[in-house]
Amino acid sequence: MIAEFVHLTVTGVLVASLLALGAVGLSLTFGVARFANVAHPDFMMLGAYTTFAFNSLIGVPLGWAALAGIVAALLVGVPVARIAYDKLPVTGTVQLLIISIGVSFILRHVVLFFFGSGFLQFAVPLQRPYVWGPVRLTPYQILTLVVASVLVLAVHLLLSRTKLGRILRAIADNPVLCEISGADVGRARLAMWAIAVLLASTGGILFGLNLVIQPNMGWDLVIPIFSAAILGGIGNPYGAMAGALVIGLVQEWSTLLIPSVYKEAVAFCAMALCLMFRPRGLWGAA
Repeated sequence: MIAEFVHLTVTGVLVASLLALGAVGLSLTFGVARFANVAHPDFMMLGAYTTFAFNSLIGVPLGWAALAGIVAALLVGVPVARIAYDKLPVTGTVQLLIISIGVSFILRHVVLFFFGSGFLQFAVPLQRPYVWGPVRLTPYQILTLVVASVLVLAVHLLLSRTKLGRILRAIADNPVLCEISGADVGRARLAMWAIAVLLASTGGILFGLNLVIQPNMGWDLVIPIFSAAILGGIGNPYGAMAGALVIGLVQEWSTLLIPSVYKEAVAFCAMALCLMFRPRGLWGAA
């Protein structure tokens, strides 16, 4: 029982590292753009499929394919986000939410058209796991933990140590005052979309490296990612990191008591309980 709990804890941390890359970008988007971008998890799907195209279809080694896939995802995702959310004459949060649902459907069906609906895998060799007692981790899982940790640290340094980070935090706090003070809000929003797509596409690549990819993977990740972001206080990137850890652990620990097919329901229940008792999130203001 203890060995299984330790194994599930390590697996939960691994899941949390993937969710954190999506949840941090989602919270950053919400804080700056002021709406819930339902299409955000589909940027993860986009990164996974662009990498698959370079790796499995063209034959590029995974490392270079991942870099090319991230660049391709940025070249597609950032203009889509800018046109759909920044350039259209729409400002209401409800209208932007509906537009994001449309963007999600478009991205998903474009992938369905070109790649089909089947499950796909990257062209990488199988790896033997390293075993430390009850803990079993493959080199790909270790790489996932390292890359996710580096990116989360990079986001922290960006927000806390750079001029762009201060502008993004100022926009999230008071966009009107920030614009009046002379900050280039348009350029900051462009950078925000680039950061969000970069994090999401990298998360999608790491997801595909450890599991399989399919066109609905973005939709399947909506509840866990939104749960992590809401649990941490939507609009708070630091809270999203902690929220992802909570959701990842709770989902895996729940399999000790209930079948694993109910993991998404567990994430939804955690989000619902948070909204009932802490509407601003566990790490939001009371």
